[in-house]
Amino acid sequence: MTTANSLAQINAAIQACPSGQVVYLAAGTYNIGQITFGYKSGVTLRGAGAGKTVIYPSVSSQAITNSYPSYSEAAGISVASGYTRGSTTITLASSPTSHFIVGSLLVISEDASPDKWDTGIGTYYRTGLTSNLYNLTSTRVFHFTSRITAVNGNNITIAAPIPLDFSASLGVKAYAPTSDGCTSLCGVEDLTIDGHDVCYEVVLFAGADRCWLKNVEAKNSGGSIGIVRLNRCAQFELRKCFIRDTTGYPANSDGYGTVFYYGTSNSLMVDCIVNKVACLNMSNGAAGNAFVYNYARDTCRASVFGRGVQINHGPHGFMELIEGNILPTVVNDGYHGSASHTIVFRNSVNGLNSTQTLQRKLLNLCRGSYYHSVVGNILGDSSWDPLYYDQPYPVSYIGAIYALGWPGADSLDLGGYTSVPWTGWAKSTSVPDADVYGTLVRHANYDYYNDDVIYIDGEDTDIQDSLFYDSKPDYFGGLLWPPIGPDVSGYVTDIPARWRWDRYVITGNLDDIFTDDIGEITGFVNRETVFLTVSEDEVAKLYVEIPKKRAVVGTSVVYNVHAEPWHDFVGDITLDVTGLPTNATDAYGQNPIAYNGNTTVTVTTTDVSAGTYSMYITGTSEGGDVASVRVVLEITESADADIKVPFRRIRAKQGDNAVFTIQADALSGYTDNVDLSVSGVPTGATSEFGATPIAYNGSTTLTVDTGTAAVGEHELIITGEGPA
Repeated sequence: MTTANSLAQINAAIQACPSGQVVYLAAGTYNIGQITFGYKSGVTLRGAGAGKTVIYPSVSSQAITNSYPSYSEAAGISVASGYTRGSTTITLASSPTSHFIVGSLLVISEDASPDKWDTGIGTYYRTGLTSNLYNLTSTRVFHFTSRITAVNGNNITIAAPIPLDFSASLGVKAYAPTSDGCTSLCGVEDLTIDGHDVCYEVVLFAGADRCWLKNVEAKNSGGSIGIVRLNRCAQFELRKCFIRDTTGYPANSDGYGTVFYYGTSNSLMVDCIVNKVACLNMSNGAAGNAFVYNYARDTCRASVFGRGVQINHGPHGFMELIEGNILPTVVNDGYHGSASHTIVFRNSVNGLNSTQTLQRKLLNLCRGSYYHSVVGNILGDSSWDPLYYDQPYPVSYIGAIYALGWPGADSLDLGGYTSVPWTGWAKSTSVPDADVYGTLVRHANYDYYNDDVIYIDGEDTDIQDSLFYDSKPDYFGGLLWPPIGPDVSGYVTDIPARWRWDRYVITGNLDDIFTDDIGEITGFVNRETVFLTVSEDEVAKLYVEIPKKRAVVGTSVVYNVHAEPWHDFVGDITLDVTGLPTNATDAYGQNPIAYNGNTTVTVTTTDVSAGTYSMYITGTSEGGDVASVRVVLEITESADADIKVPFRRIRAKQGDNAVFTIQADALSGYTDNVDLSVSGVPTGATSEFGATPIAYNGSTTLTVDTGTAAVGEHELIITGEGPA
């Protein structure tokens, strides 16, 4: 370990440091210029801890960076074969130059095309972007970066497999850096970098291989792009970092938390916290990266509701995984180019921001957003009511679970907004791109518009715990696993990043942001979320006991409504229902009601078409408005009953019992018993119902004695049946 103090000493120590060793910065504030790793390999720059070792740079560029490898379009070599998904070996059409060496990074790219896939889906990548050493040329904007591990004649073996097919017709080429050297296996740990609104970025790594930031606080910068930026890196890791306070927040024009630029591939952002930045991450032509179990607190850009993860904002990005995060939105903005094949899995996409609500569109997938999958997420939050499930076009800014195929992400006047025209864009810039909807997979998501889990008919309703981890990771400590999903009690529980943030809010101690004692409570109680609404003109609040009802066509449903006054309001409240289905009628047990009264609202469905309808029960009074409450009515053709299991995942040791509670939920008019059965009980285990059949509105238990059943997860199917 080498200890250094001045900038010259630090940079000299990094260059002299043997591979696998550490340059240590003791506690203190370092008022210095730019630290650089050059082309070093195997060096860690480590401080005494965030908030203890503080880098306070005097430069306007980056506080910490490396030497940039440069690429030349002329040095690209055509790829004859091996450029398909899963391949780790490509064959060049001619002999590789001296730049193709083991340990160097390799970039594979192809030309832009208005029809990348044979389906006819238009995936034009915008041309005209500035050519530079990261982007090669403005027309080659579909990139993947990996490390060369072997060179045998014309055959080049790479470390990470190609995630998506390249196309022979689009001139696939391979590039190695024409400059000497590559930064590899270098990291920054356990310190604070304070850009103090002077640096336009805190950290920039370009063309870096298997480098990392860990336990780093990066703050007060990102005025022009982002706080941490990666350009054409491979297998970079951001772990347990605290990235916050972009310059000018919330009016910042950019100021992204992290930016994965042109061709950055197979990199990971995990267990990080961001606050008061434009978004958790902005990808820009990146491929095959993962953003898992991060917490985005407040995100905002140009004083408009911010993004959680921005899938793409440039040349075509593809095959990203967004899993287990708690964040306000997911955006593929369609501004500079397209993106495809991202998986959004088991996230809480909540639409929350402490100061902003404009453009609350949770899954905002604009034009050029193709083949994305949204599975197992919790979309929305109980503190606000979305107005739409799929937001219609054009509508200005607020309240939708999905906004699909819009020409641009940010306009408040989308009726005439065309964003930045893409050169050669084959689709209209004034109407939504219908292929966004047509290629989107949405399955097993709970959303607060429907107040229900929406499945694809015929698909498995159980989803796996994680696409990234085989089992609960150690850093989750005492927290639940999986933490988020439609099969999780309460839908959203803590991830370590939010757990640490909540401790930090209580204590103000920066050490709590980086603690490893996850789930350990020492001296304070767990968080309980509450909501405060401040209003100038509302005089009372309405509550509906069960806001979602089901009915057979021709029957009626009854909503129980209660009023609760604000402060000293004592007037009567007149009720009305808006959004009634065609031919439906409403009736009231009493109307108006007292300021603290209650009544019933009966909706009769004679001659109403089957379907799901969203309605609002609204109150008015001479003293002022009464807040509306949204209710949902599902109308079906025939009566039946559901069975519900509130807690579907239960753990038990061998020889112990697991007890599932089962509830019957009858549709209007159904009064028969429900017979219960179970299948899939593992060998060595036995099962018994508390009662079967049960009444149409009854409940019972299923007890499984695990006996000698094999260790592991077993899928049981509980079936309820009644007479036709």
